[in-house]
Formats: sequence, C-alpha cells, structure tokens
Amino acid sequence: MIERNILLSLPEDEFLRHCTLEFFKASGAGGQHRNKTSSAVRVLLNGTELRAEDCSERSQHRNRSNAVRKLKLLIALNMRASAPVPPERIECSMEAFDYPLFAAQLFDVLHANAFDHKRSAEICGISGSKLLKKLFRDPLLYQEFCRQRAALGLPKLNP
Repeated sequence: MIERNILLSLPEDEFLRHCTLEFFKASGAGGQHRNKTSSAVRVLLNGTELRAEDCSERSQHRNRSNAVRKLKLLIALNMRASAPVPPERIECSMEAFDYPLFAAQLFDVLHANAFDHKRSAEICGISGSKLLKKLFRDPLLYQEFCRQRAALGLPKLNP
C-alpha cells in the first residue's frame, strides 16, 4: 500500500485509484430526486476497513468529493506514521487541501507522546492551549483526542 502522507497529498482523482466507489440511493427525507437517483456515494480504501459515505448533496460528484474528504480524515486519525513529524505549518484551515495531512501529523505527535497535549504542543512549537483550540475547532479530531485520552485513563480536557 502507498505511504499514508503521499496518499493524503494526492488530488481526488489520483486518490480514488486506491479506492472502491459504491453508488446507491439514499433513503430518508429529500423528496423524489433523493429516492430515485443513485447520488449517494461510499468510498472504501482498498486493503483496509476504512470507508466513508456522503449523501448530503443532490449531486453525485459533490457527494463523492465530500466522501473522499471524510475518508482522508479517517485515514489521518487511524493510520500512524512510524516516525512522527510535526506539521510543517501549524496554521492550517479546515478547508485547506492539506488539512487531512496536517491532522495526521498532529495525531502522530500526540500518539507518540501518549496524548499529553503540553508535550505535543512543545514539539509543534505552540502552547498547550493553542493545540487544544486547534483540536476543538474540528469535532471529529476533538472527539478522537478525548477517546484516546480516556482509553489511556487520562482526564478529559476542555479548551
């Protein structure tokens, strides 16, 4: 399998070469269009159990892009690099193309330091409170951070 950081840096069309796409009809509210077209998309990363889906839009193309973004974030949270390297730039917008890579590198550092946010923040060159704010702005990252800390018997932190 391709190295994680390279995989997270690939444009969508190249990333999808490493995935299986499934299209299906979404259920639930949304009217006739939602129930008659296969606009919902599920993306599975080949060779893993990781998968993401999206059916929030009427467009299959937008749903595919949303599902790819979700899958990249799942990869960032679930696949660790053997040697953690802090993110190159600590200021990264959640909408930025390289945000999943940023999240992966941040979690590599956190994992290597047993989810001690102060020690991890020092390695990244920021304060502990700034690191918590970066995690808290993304509910998915913050929930995973809290889950990992709870698994290690550490107290929950509030930003």
